[in-house]
Amino acid sequence: MIKPYDPQFSHKDWIDNQDRVQAGGADGLNSRFHQLEDEFAGLADNQINPILGVLGTTAKHLTLVPTLFRYSESGAELQPWSQGVDMVEKATNATEAHGIMNIALPDG
Repeated sequence: MIKPYDPQFSHKDWIDNQDRVQAGGADGLNSRFHQLEDEFAGLADNQINPILGVLGTTAKHLTLVPTLFRYSESGAELQPWSQGVDMVEKATNATEAHGIMNIALPDG
Protein backbone atom coordinates (compact mmCIF):
# COMPACT_ATOMS: atom_id res chain seq x y z
CA MET A 1 0.00 0.00 0.00
CA ILE A 2 1.24 3.49 -0.80
CA LYS A 3 1.39 5.66 2.29
CA PRO A 4 -0.46 9.02 2.32
CA TYR A 5 1.51 12.07 1.23
CA ASP A 6 2.91 14.07 4.13
CA PRO A 7 4.56 17.36 3.04
CA GLN A 8 8.01 17.88 4.50
CA PHE A 9 8.82 21.38 3.23
CA SER A 10 7.22 24.46 4.74
CA HIS A 11 8.20 27.91 3.47
CA LYS A 12 8.78 30.63 6.05
CA ASP A 13 7.97 34.00 4.49
CA TRP A 14 10.61 36.67 4.38
CA ILE A 15 9.65 40.16 5.45
CA ASP A 16 10.49 43.10 3.18
CA ASN A 17 13.13 45.50 4.48
CA GLN A 18 13.70 43.25 7.49
CA ASP A 19 15.07 39.92 6.24
CA ARG A 20 18.28 39.85 4.31
CA VAL A 21 17.96 37.35 1.49
CA GLN A 22 21.16 35.49 0.70
CA ALA A 23 22.25 32.42 -1.19
CA GLY A 24 24.19 30.64 1.56
CA GLY A 25 23.45 29.70 5.14
CA ALA A 26 20.78 27.61 6.84
CA ASP A 27 17.99 29.94 5.71
CA GLY A 28 19.50 30.95 2.37
CA LEU A 29 17.99 30.46 -1.07
CA ASN A 30 20.25 27.48 -1.82
CA SER A 31 19.15 25.68 1.33
CA ARG A 32 15.48 26.31 0.67
CA PHE A 33 15.70 25.18 -2.94
CA HIS A 34 17.51 22.01 -1.86
CA GLN A 35 14.70 21.38 0.63
CA LEU A 36 12.22 21.73 -2.24
CA GLU A 37 14.30 19.31 -4.34
CA ASP A 38 14.21 16.79 -1.48
CA GLU A 39 10.44 17.26 -1.16
CA PHE A 40 9.87 16.60 -4.86
CA ALA A 41 12.26 13.63 -4.87
CA GLY A 42 10.40 12.09 -1.91
CA LEU A 43 7.08 12.73 -3.59
CA ALA A 44 8.29 11.06 -6.78
CA ASP A 45 9.91 8.07 -5.03
CA ASN A 46 7.18 7.39 -2.47
CA GLN A 47 3.98 8.51 -4.19
CA ILE A 48 4.09 9.11 -7.92
CA ASN A 49 6.45 6.39 -9.17
CA PRO A 50 4.80 3.53 -7.23
CA ILE A 51 1.41 4.53 -8.66
CA LEU A 52 2.83 4.80 -12.17
CA GLY A 53 4.42 1.38 -11.70
CA VAL A 54 1.05 -0.13 -10.87
CA LEU A 55 -0.74 1.71 -13.67
CA GLY A 56 1.97 0.78 -16.16
CA THR A 57 1.65 -2.94 -15.50
CA THR A 58 0.06 -4.61 -18.46
CA ALA A 59 -3.04 -6.64 -17.79
CA LYS A 60 -2.74 -10.35 -18.46
CA HIS A 61 -5.62 -12.10 -20.14
CA LEU A 62 -5.83 -15.82 -19.77
CA THR A 63 -7.48 -17.74 -22.58
CA LEU A 64 -8.18 -21.40 -22.01
CA VAL A 65 -8.76 -23.78 -24.86
CA PRO A 66 -10.65 -26.66 -23.28
CA THR A 67 -9.45 -30.12 -24.11
CA LEU A 68 -11.30 -32.57 -21.92
CA PHE A 69 -10.40 -36.24 -21.70
CA ARG A 70 -12.67 -39.15 -20.87
CA TYR A 71 -11.95 -41.19 -17.82
CA SER A 72 -13.41 -44.24 -16.21
CA GLU A 73 -14.40 -45.04 -12.70
CA SER A 74 -14.36 -48.65 -11.43
CA GLY A 75 -13.75 -49.91 -14.99
CA ALA A 76 -16.90 -48.32 -16.44
CA GLU A 77 -16.37 -45.41 -18.81
CA LEU A 78 -18.26 -42.32 -17.68
CA GLN A 79 -20.27 -40.09 -20.00
CA PRO A 80 -17.90 -37.79 -21.95
CA TRP A 81 -18.20 -34.14 -22.79
CA SER A 82 -19.45 -32.85 -26.11
CA GLN A 83 -16.95 -30.32 -27.43
CA GLY A 84 -17.29 -27.62 -30.06
CA VAL A 85 -15.61 -24.33 -30.92
CA ASP A 86 -15.51 -22.17 -27.77
CA MET A 87 -17.85 -24.46 -25.85
CA VAL A 88 -18.01 -27.66 -23.88
CA GLU A 89 -21.25 -29.19 -22.68
CA LYS A 90 -22.79 -32.45 -21.60
CA ALA A 91 -23.54 -34.81 -24.44
CA THR A 92 -27.12 -34.87 -25.71
CA ASN A 93 -29.48 -36.72 -23.38
CA ALA A 94 -26.75 -37.12 -20.74
CA THR A 95 -27.65 -36.52 -17.12
CA GLU A 96 -24.04 -35.87 -16.17
CA ALA A 97 -20.61 -35.58 -17.74
CA HIS A 98 -17.13 -36.21 -16.40
CA GLY A 99 -13.70 -35.24 -17.64
CA ILE A 100 -10.40 -33.66 -16.75
CA MET A 101 -8.59 -30.70 -18.22
CA ASN A 102 -4.96 -29.69 -17.78
CA ILE A 103 -4.25 -25.97 -17.55
CA ALA A 104 -0.85 -24.32 -17.83
CA LEU A 105 -1.05 -20.98 -16.00
CA PRO A 106 1.20 -18.08 -17.07
CA ASP A 107 4.11 -17.19 -14.77
CA GLY A 108 3.76 -20.43 -12.83
